[in-house]
Order: sequence, then structure tokens, then C-alpha cells
Amino acid sequence: MSNLKKRENPSDGCCSGIKDELPATNREIMYGISKDYRSRGYTTQAVQGVIQYLFENTGLKN
Repeated sequence: MSNLKKRENPSDGCCSGIKDELPATNREIMYGISKDYRSRGYTTQAVQGVIQYLFENTGLKN
């Protein structure tokens, strides 16, 4: 995610949460990105980072 850190606020937010409607092992990722930064791969990069963090730091299993 190093490219995201070098930019000024490309994303309005990216987070993960537990959703009651999903089976216990699933997570939902929510995000918003400003229209000026769409189609540049920032959301893909941020979501990949969130997924990596979840697997490495929260005990989430495949």
C-alpha cells in the first residue's frame, strides 16, 4: 500500500466488518473513493491491503 500513503486522500474510506447476514467466517469490505481518484487502482490496492491485514492479524482463516 505504499502508493496510497504517498497520495493526498485518494480514498474516502476503506474498512472491514462482520455482517450478521453472512456465515461466521466471512467479512464484508466497504469502501468509498472520490471520483477524481477512480480507475487508478487505488481501491484494488487498498482492498488487497485490508485482506492481507485480516489474514495476518485477526486470526481469519481461509
